[in-house]
Amino acid sequence: QRYDATLQVALEILDARPMTIADVVASAKRSRTVPEGLSVNERDKALYEISDGLAREIDQQMEQLIRSYLGRWLVR
Repeated sequence: QRYDATLQVALEILDARPMTIADVVASAKRSRTVPEGLSVNERDKALYEISDGLAREIDQQMEQLIRSYLGRWLVR
């Protein structure tokens, strides 16, 4: 059995109109093939690992993208 997952996250900065004045988009994909007949716990573990990998990759990308392209809107 094969699991394929894609996650895309967009962050937009809007002005008062509200028109987009800046944006970044991060994308991540994960695939995993698991043997037939997995227990529910084993299947849940595989799905968790896919989800966790997606979230971690999006987090890394967004951190870079925000610093590179949206830094002027960050409050420090």
